[in-house]
Amino acid sequence: MCEETISIPKRIVFALHIDGYFREFYENTQKGMSHKEAWEKLENEFETYELPTRYDSFESFKRGKSYHFKKKQQKISFW
Repeated sequence: MCEETISIPKRIVFALHIDGYFREFYENTQKGMSHKEAWEKLENEFETYELPTRYDSFESFKRGKSYHFKKKQQKISFW
C-alpha cells in the first residue's frame, strides 16, 4: 500500500488551532475581504487540503467568533 503525502502551508496548519484560525481570518479581512469572504476563503482552503472545516455556516462562525473573543477577554481581565 502506497500512501500519498501532501504539503500544507504553515499558515493553514496554524489555522487548525482556534487562535491561528482567527489570525488567518483577520489577515484576510485586512486584505479587503468582507467577513463572509474571509471565512469562506479559509473554509475552502481547509477543504482543498482535505482538512475538516471548523464552521458549517457563516452564522455558526459568527457565534464562534463572538464566544472566542469573549473568552479571551475574560482571560486578560484584571478584576
